[in-house]
Amino acid sequence: MIELIYGSQIAPQLELPEIFSILKQAQVHNARAGISGVLLFNTRFFMQLLEGPELAVDQLYSRIEQDKRHVGIKLISRQTIKQRAFQHWSMALVTPGVNNLEILQKYCKSQDFSPLALSANQARGLLNELTAASPPSGERA
Repeated sequence: MIELIYGSQIAPQLELPEIFSILKQAQVHNARAGISGVLLFNTRFFMQLLEGPELAVDQLYSRIEQDKRHVGIKLISRQTIKQRAFQHWSMALVTPGVNNLEILQKYCKSQDFSPLALSANQARGLLNELTAASPPSGERA
């Protein structure tokens, strides 16, 4: 089993309703493929942690790399894990905002969330703290 974290810029033409549509599709697909994880986004960036069977996660990441809705994808981390951190979520959703500004400032150099500047430990820590501080929305696995 592996955990993969990536960050990307959101394509300029992508609008909020489409992001929620993508999330719903991901939740259905991920549940079938045995993938769990969490998606964090703001108006400019995505950061996603995927966990599950190595082949399934790698295939999904390959599709994401080809997806024109992502710009400048950066692989932040890919590692073998013994247990999942987000086993109850086919794809949870968290968003940075005023309610969790203190957590963002702990991991990001500015108030503006940019996953492309985060290390693997920072990305993992940020996602763990944000999901602990405000329970994510999304489909349970």
